Amino acid sequence: STDHILPAHAAILAYRSNVPAIAEYVFRFVDPGFVARAKECGGGLIVAGQNYGQGSSREHAALAPMYLGVKAVIAQSFERIHRSNLIGMGVVPLQFKDGESWQTLGLKGDETVTINGLASGLKPRTMMTVEITRADGSTTSAQVQCRIDTLDEIDVARAQEYALLSMLLAKAPTADLLTRLENLQGDESEIGK
Repeated sequence: STDHILPAHAAILAYRSNVPAIAEYVFRFVDPGFVARAKECGGGLIVAGQNYGQGSSREHAALAPMYLGVKAVIAQSFERIHRSNLIGMGVVPLQFKDGESWQTLGLKGDETVTINGLASGLKPRTMMTVEITRADGSTTSAQVQCRIDTLDEIDVARAQEYALLSMLLAKAPTADLLTRLENLQGDESEIGK
């Protein structure tokens, strides 16, 4: 639920307008190491189960993971409003094919995941290949569906991408900006661990 993603805890409510502060609480009670791993990897993705994002429609549950560099969420299904919030924050919702899940793929959380086609032009409801490299070097792949469902949502996702770039240009120190711009380049998006 959104409370698992970003708890509605009294200690957190005081930071609602401070995105860097609330981002420190992402998955605090279900995966205490998530924030540190996201920072260490420069972002990543979230792999989830059914009805990801159910609960209240708080935008912060999409905003805080985006702030940490989360580029995509792969889930069995999405709560309708949260899926829209993810798109609005520039996080791509991807859905496993029926019958597939992180459990059926044997994912443990130490894999590197490459989402082919993520950076080369999204299209509504297109199928994409996810390549998974396990810690032992073995590989597997899965098909996921892009849950950006309409051309209007594609426009929202693209507008968010440009807005983030503008924000980075305005606020980031030069060295940090160059690193982030380098991370935006490329045809494929390798995100993980």
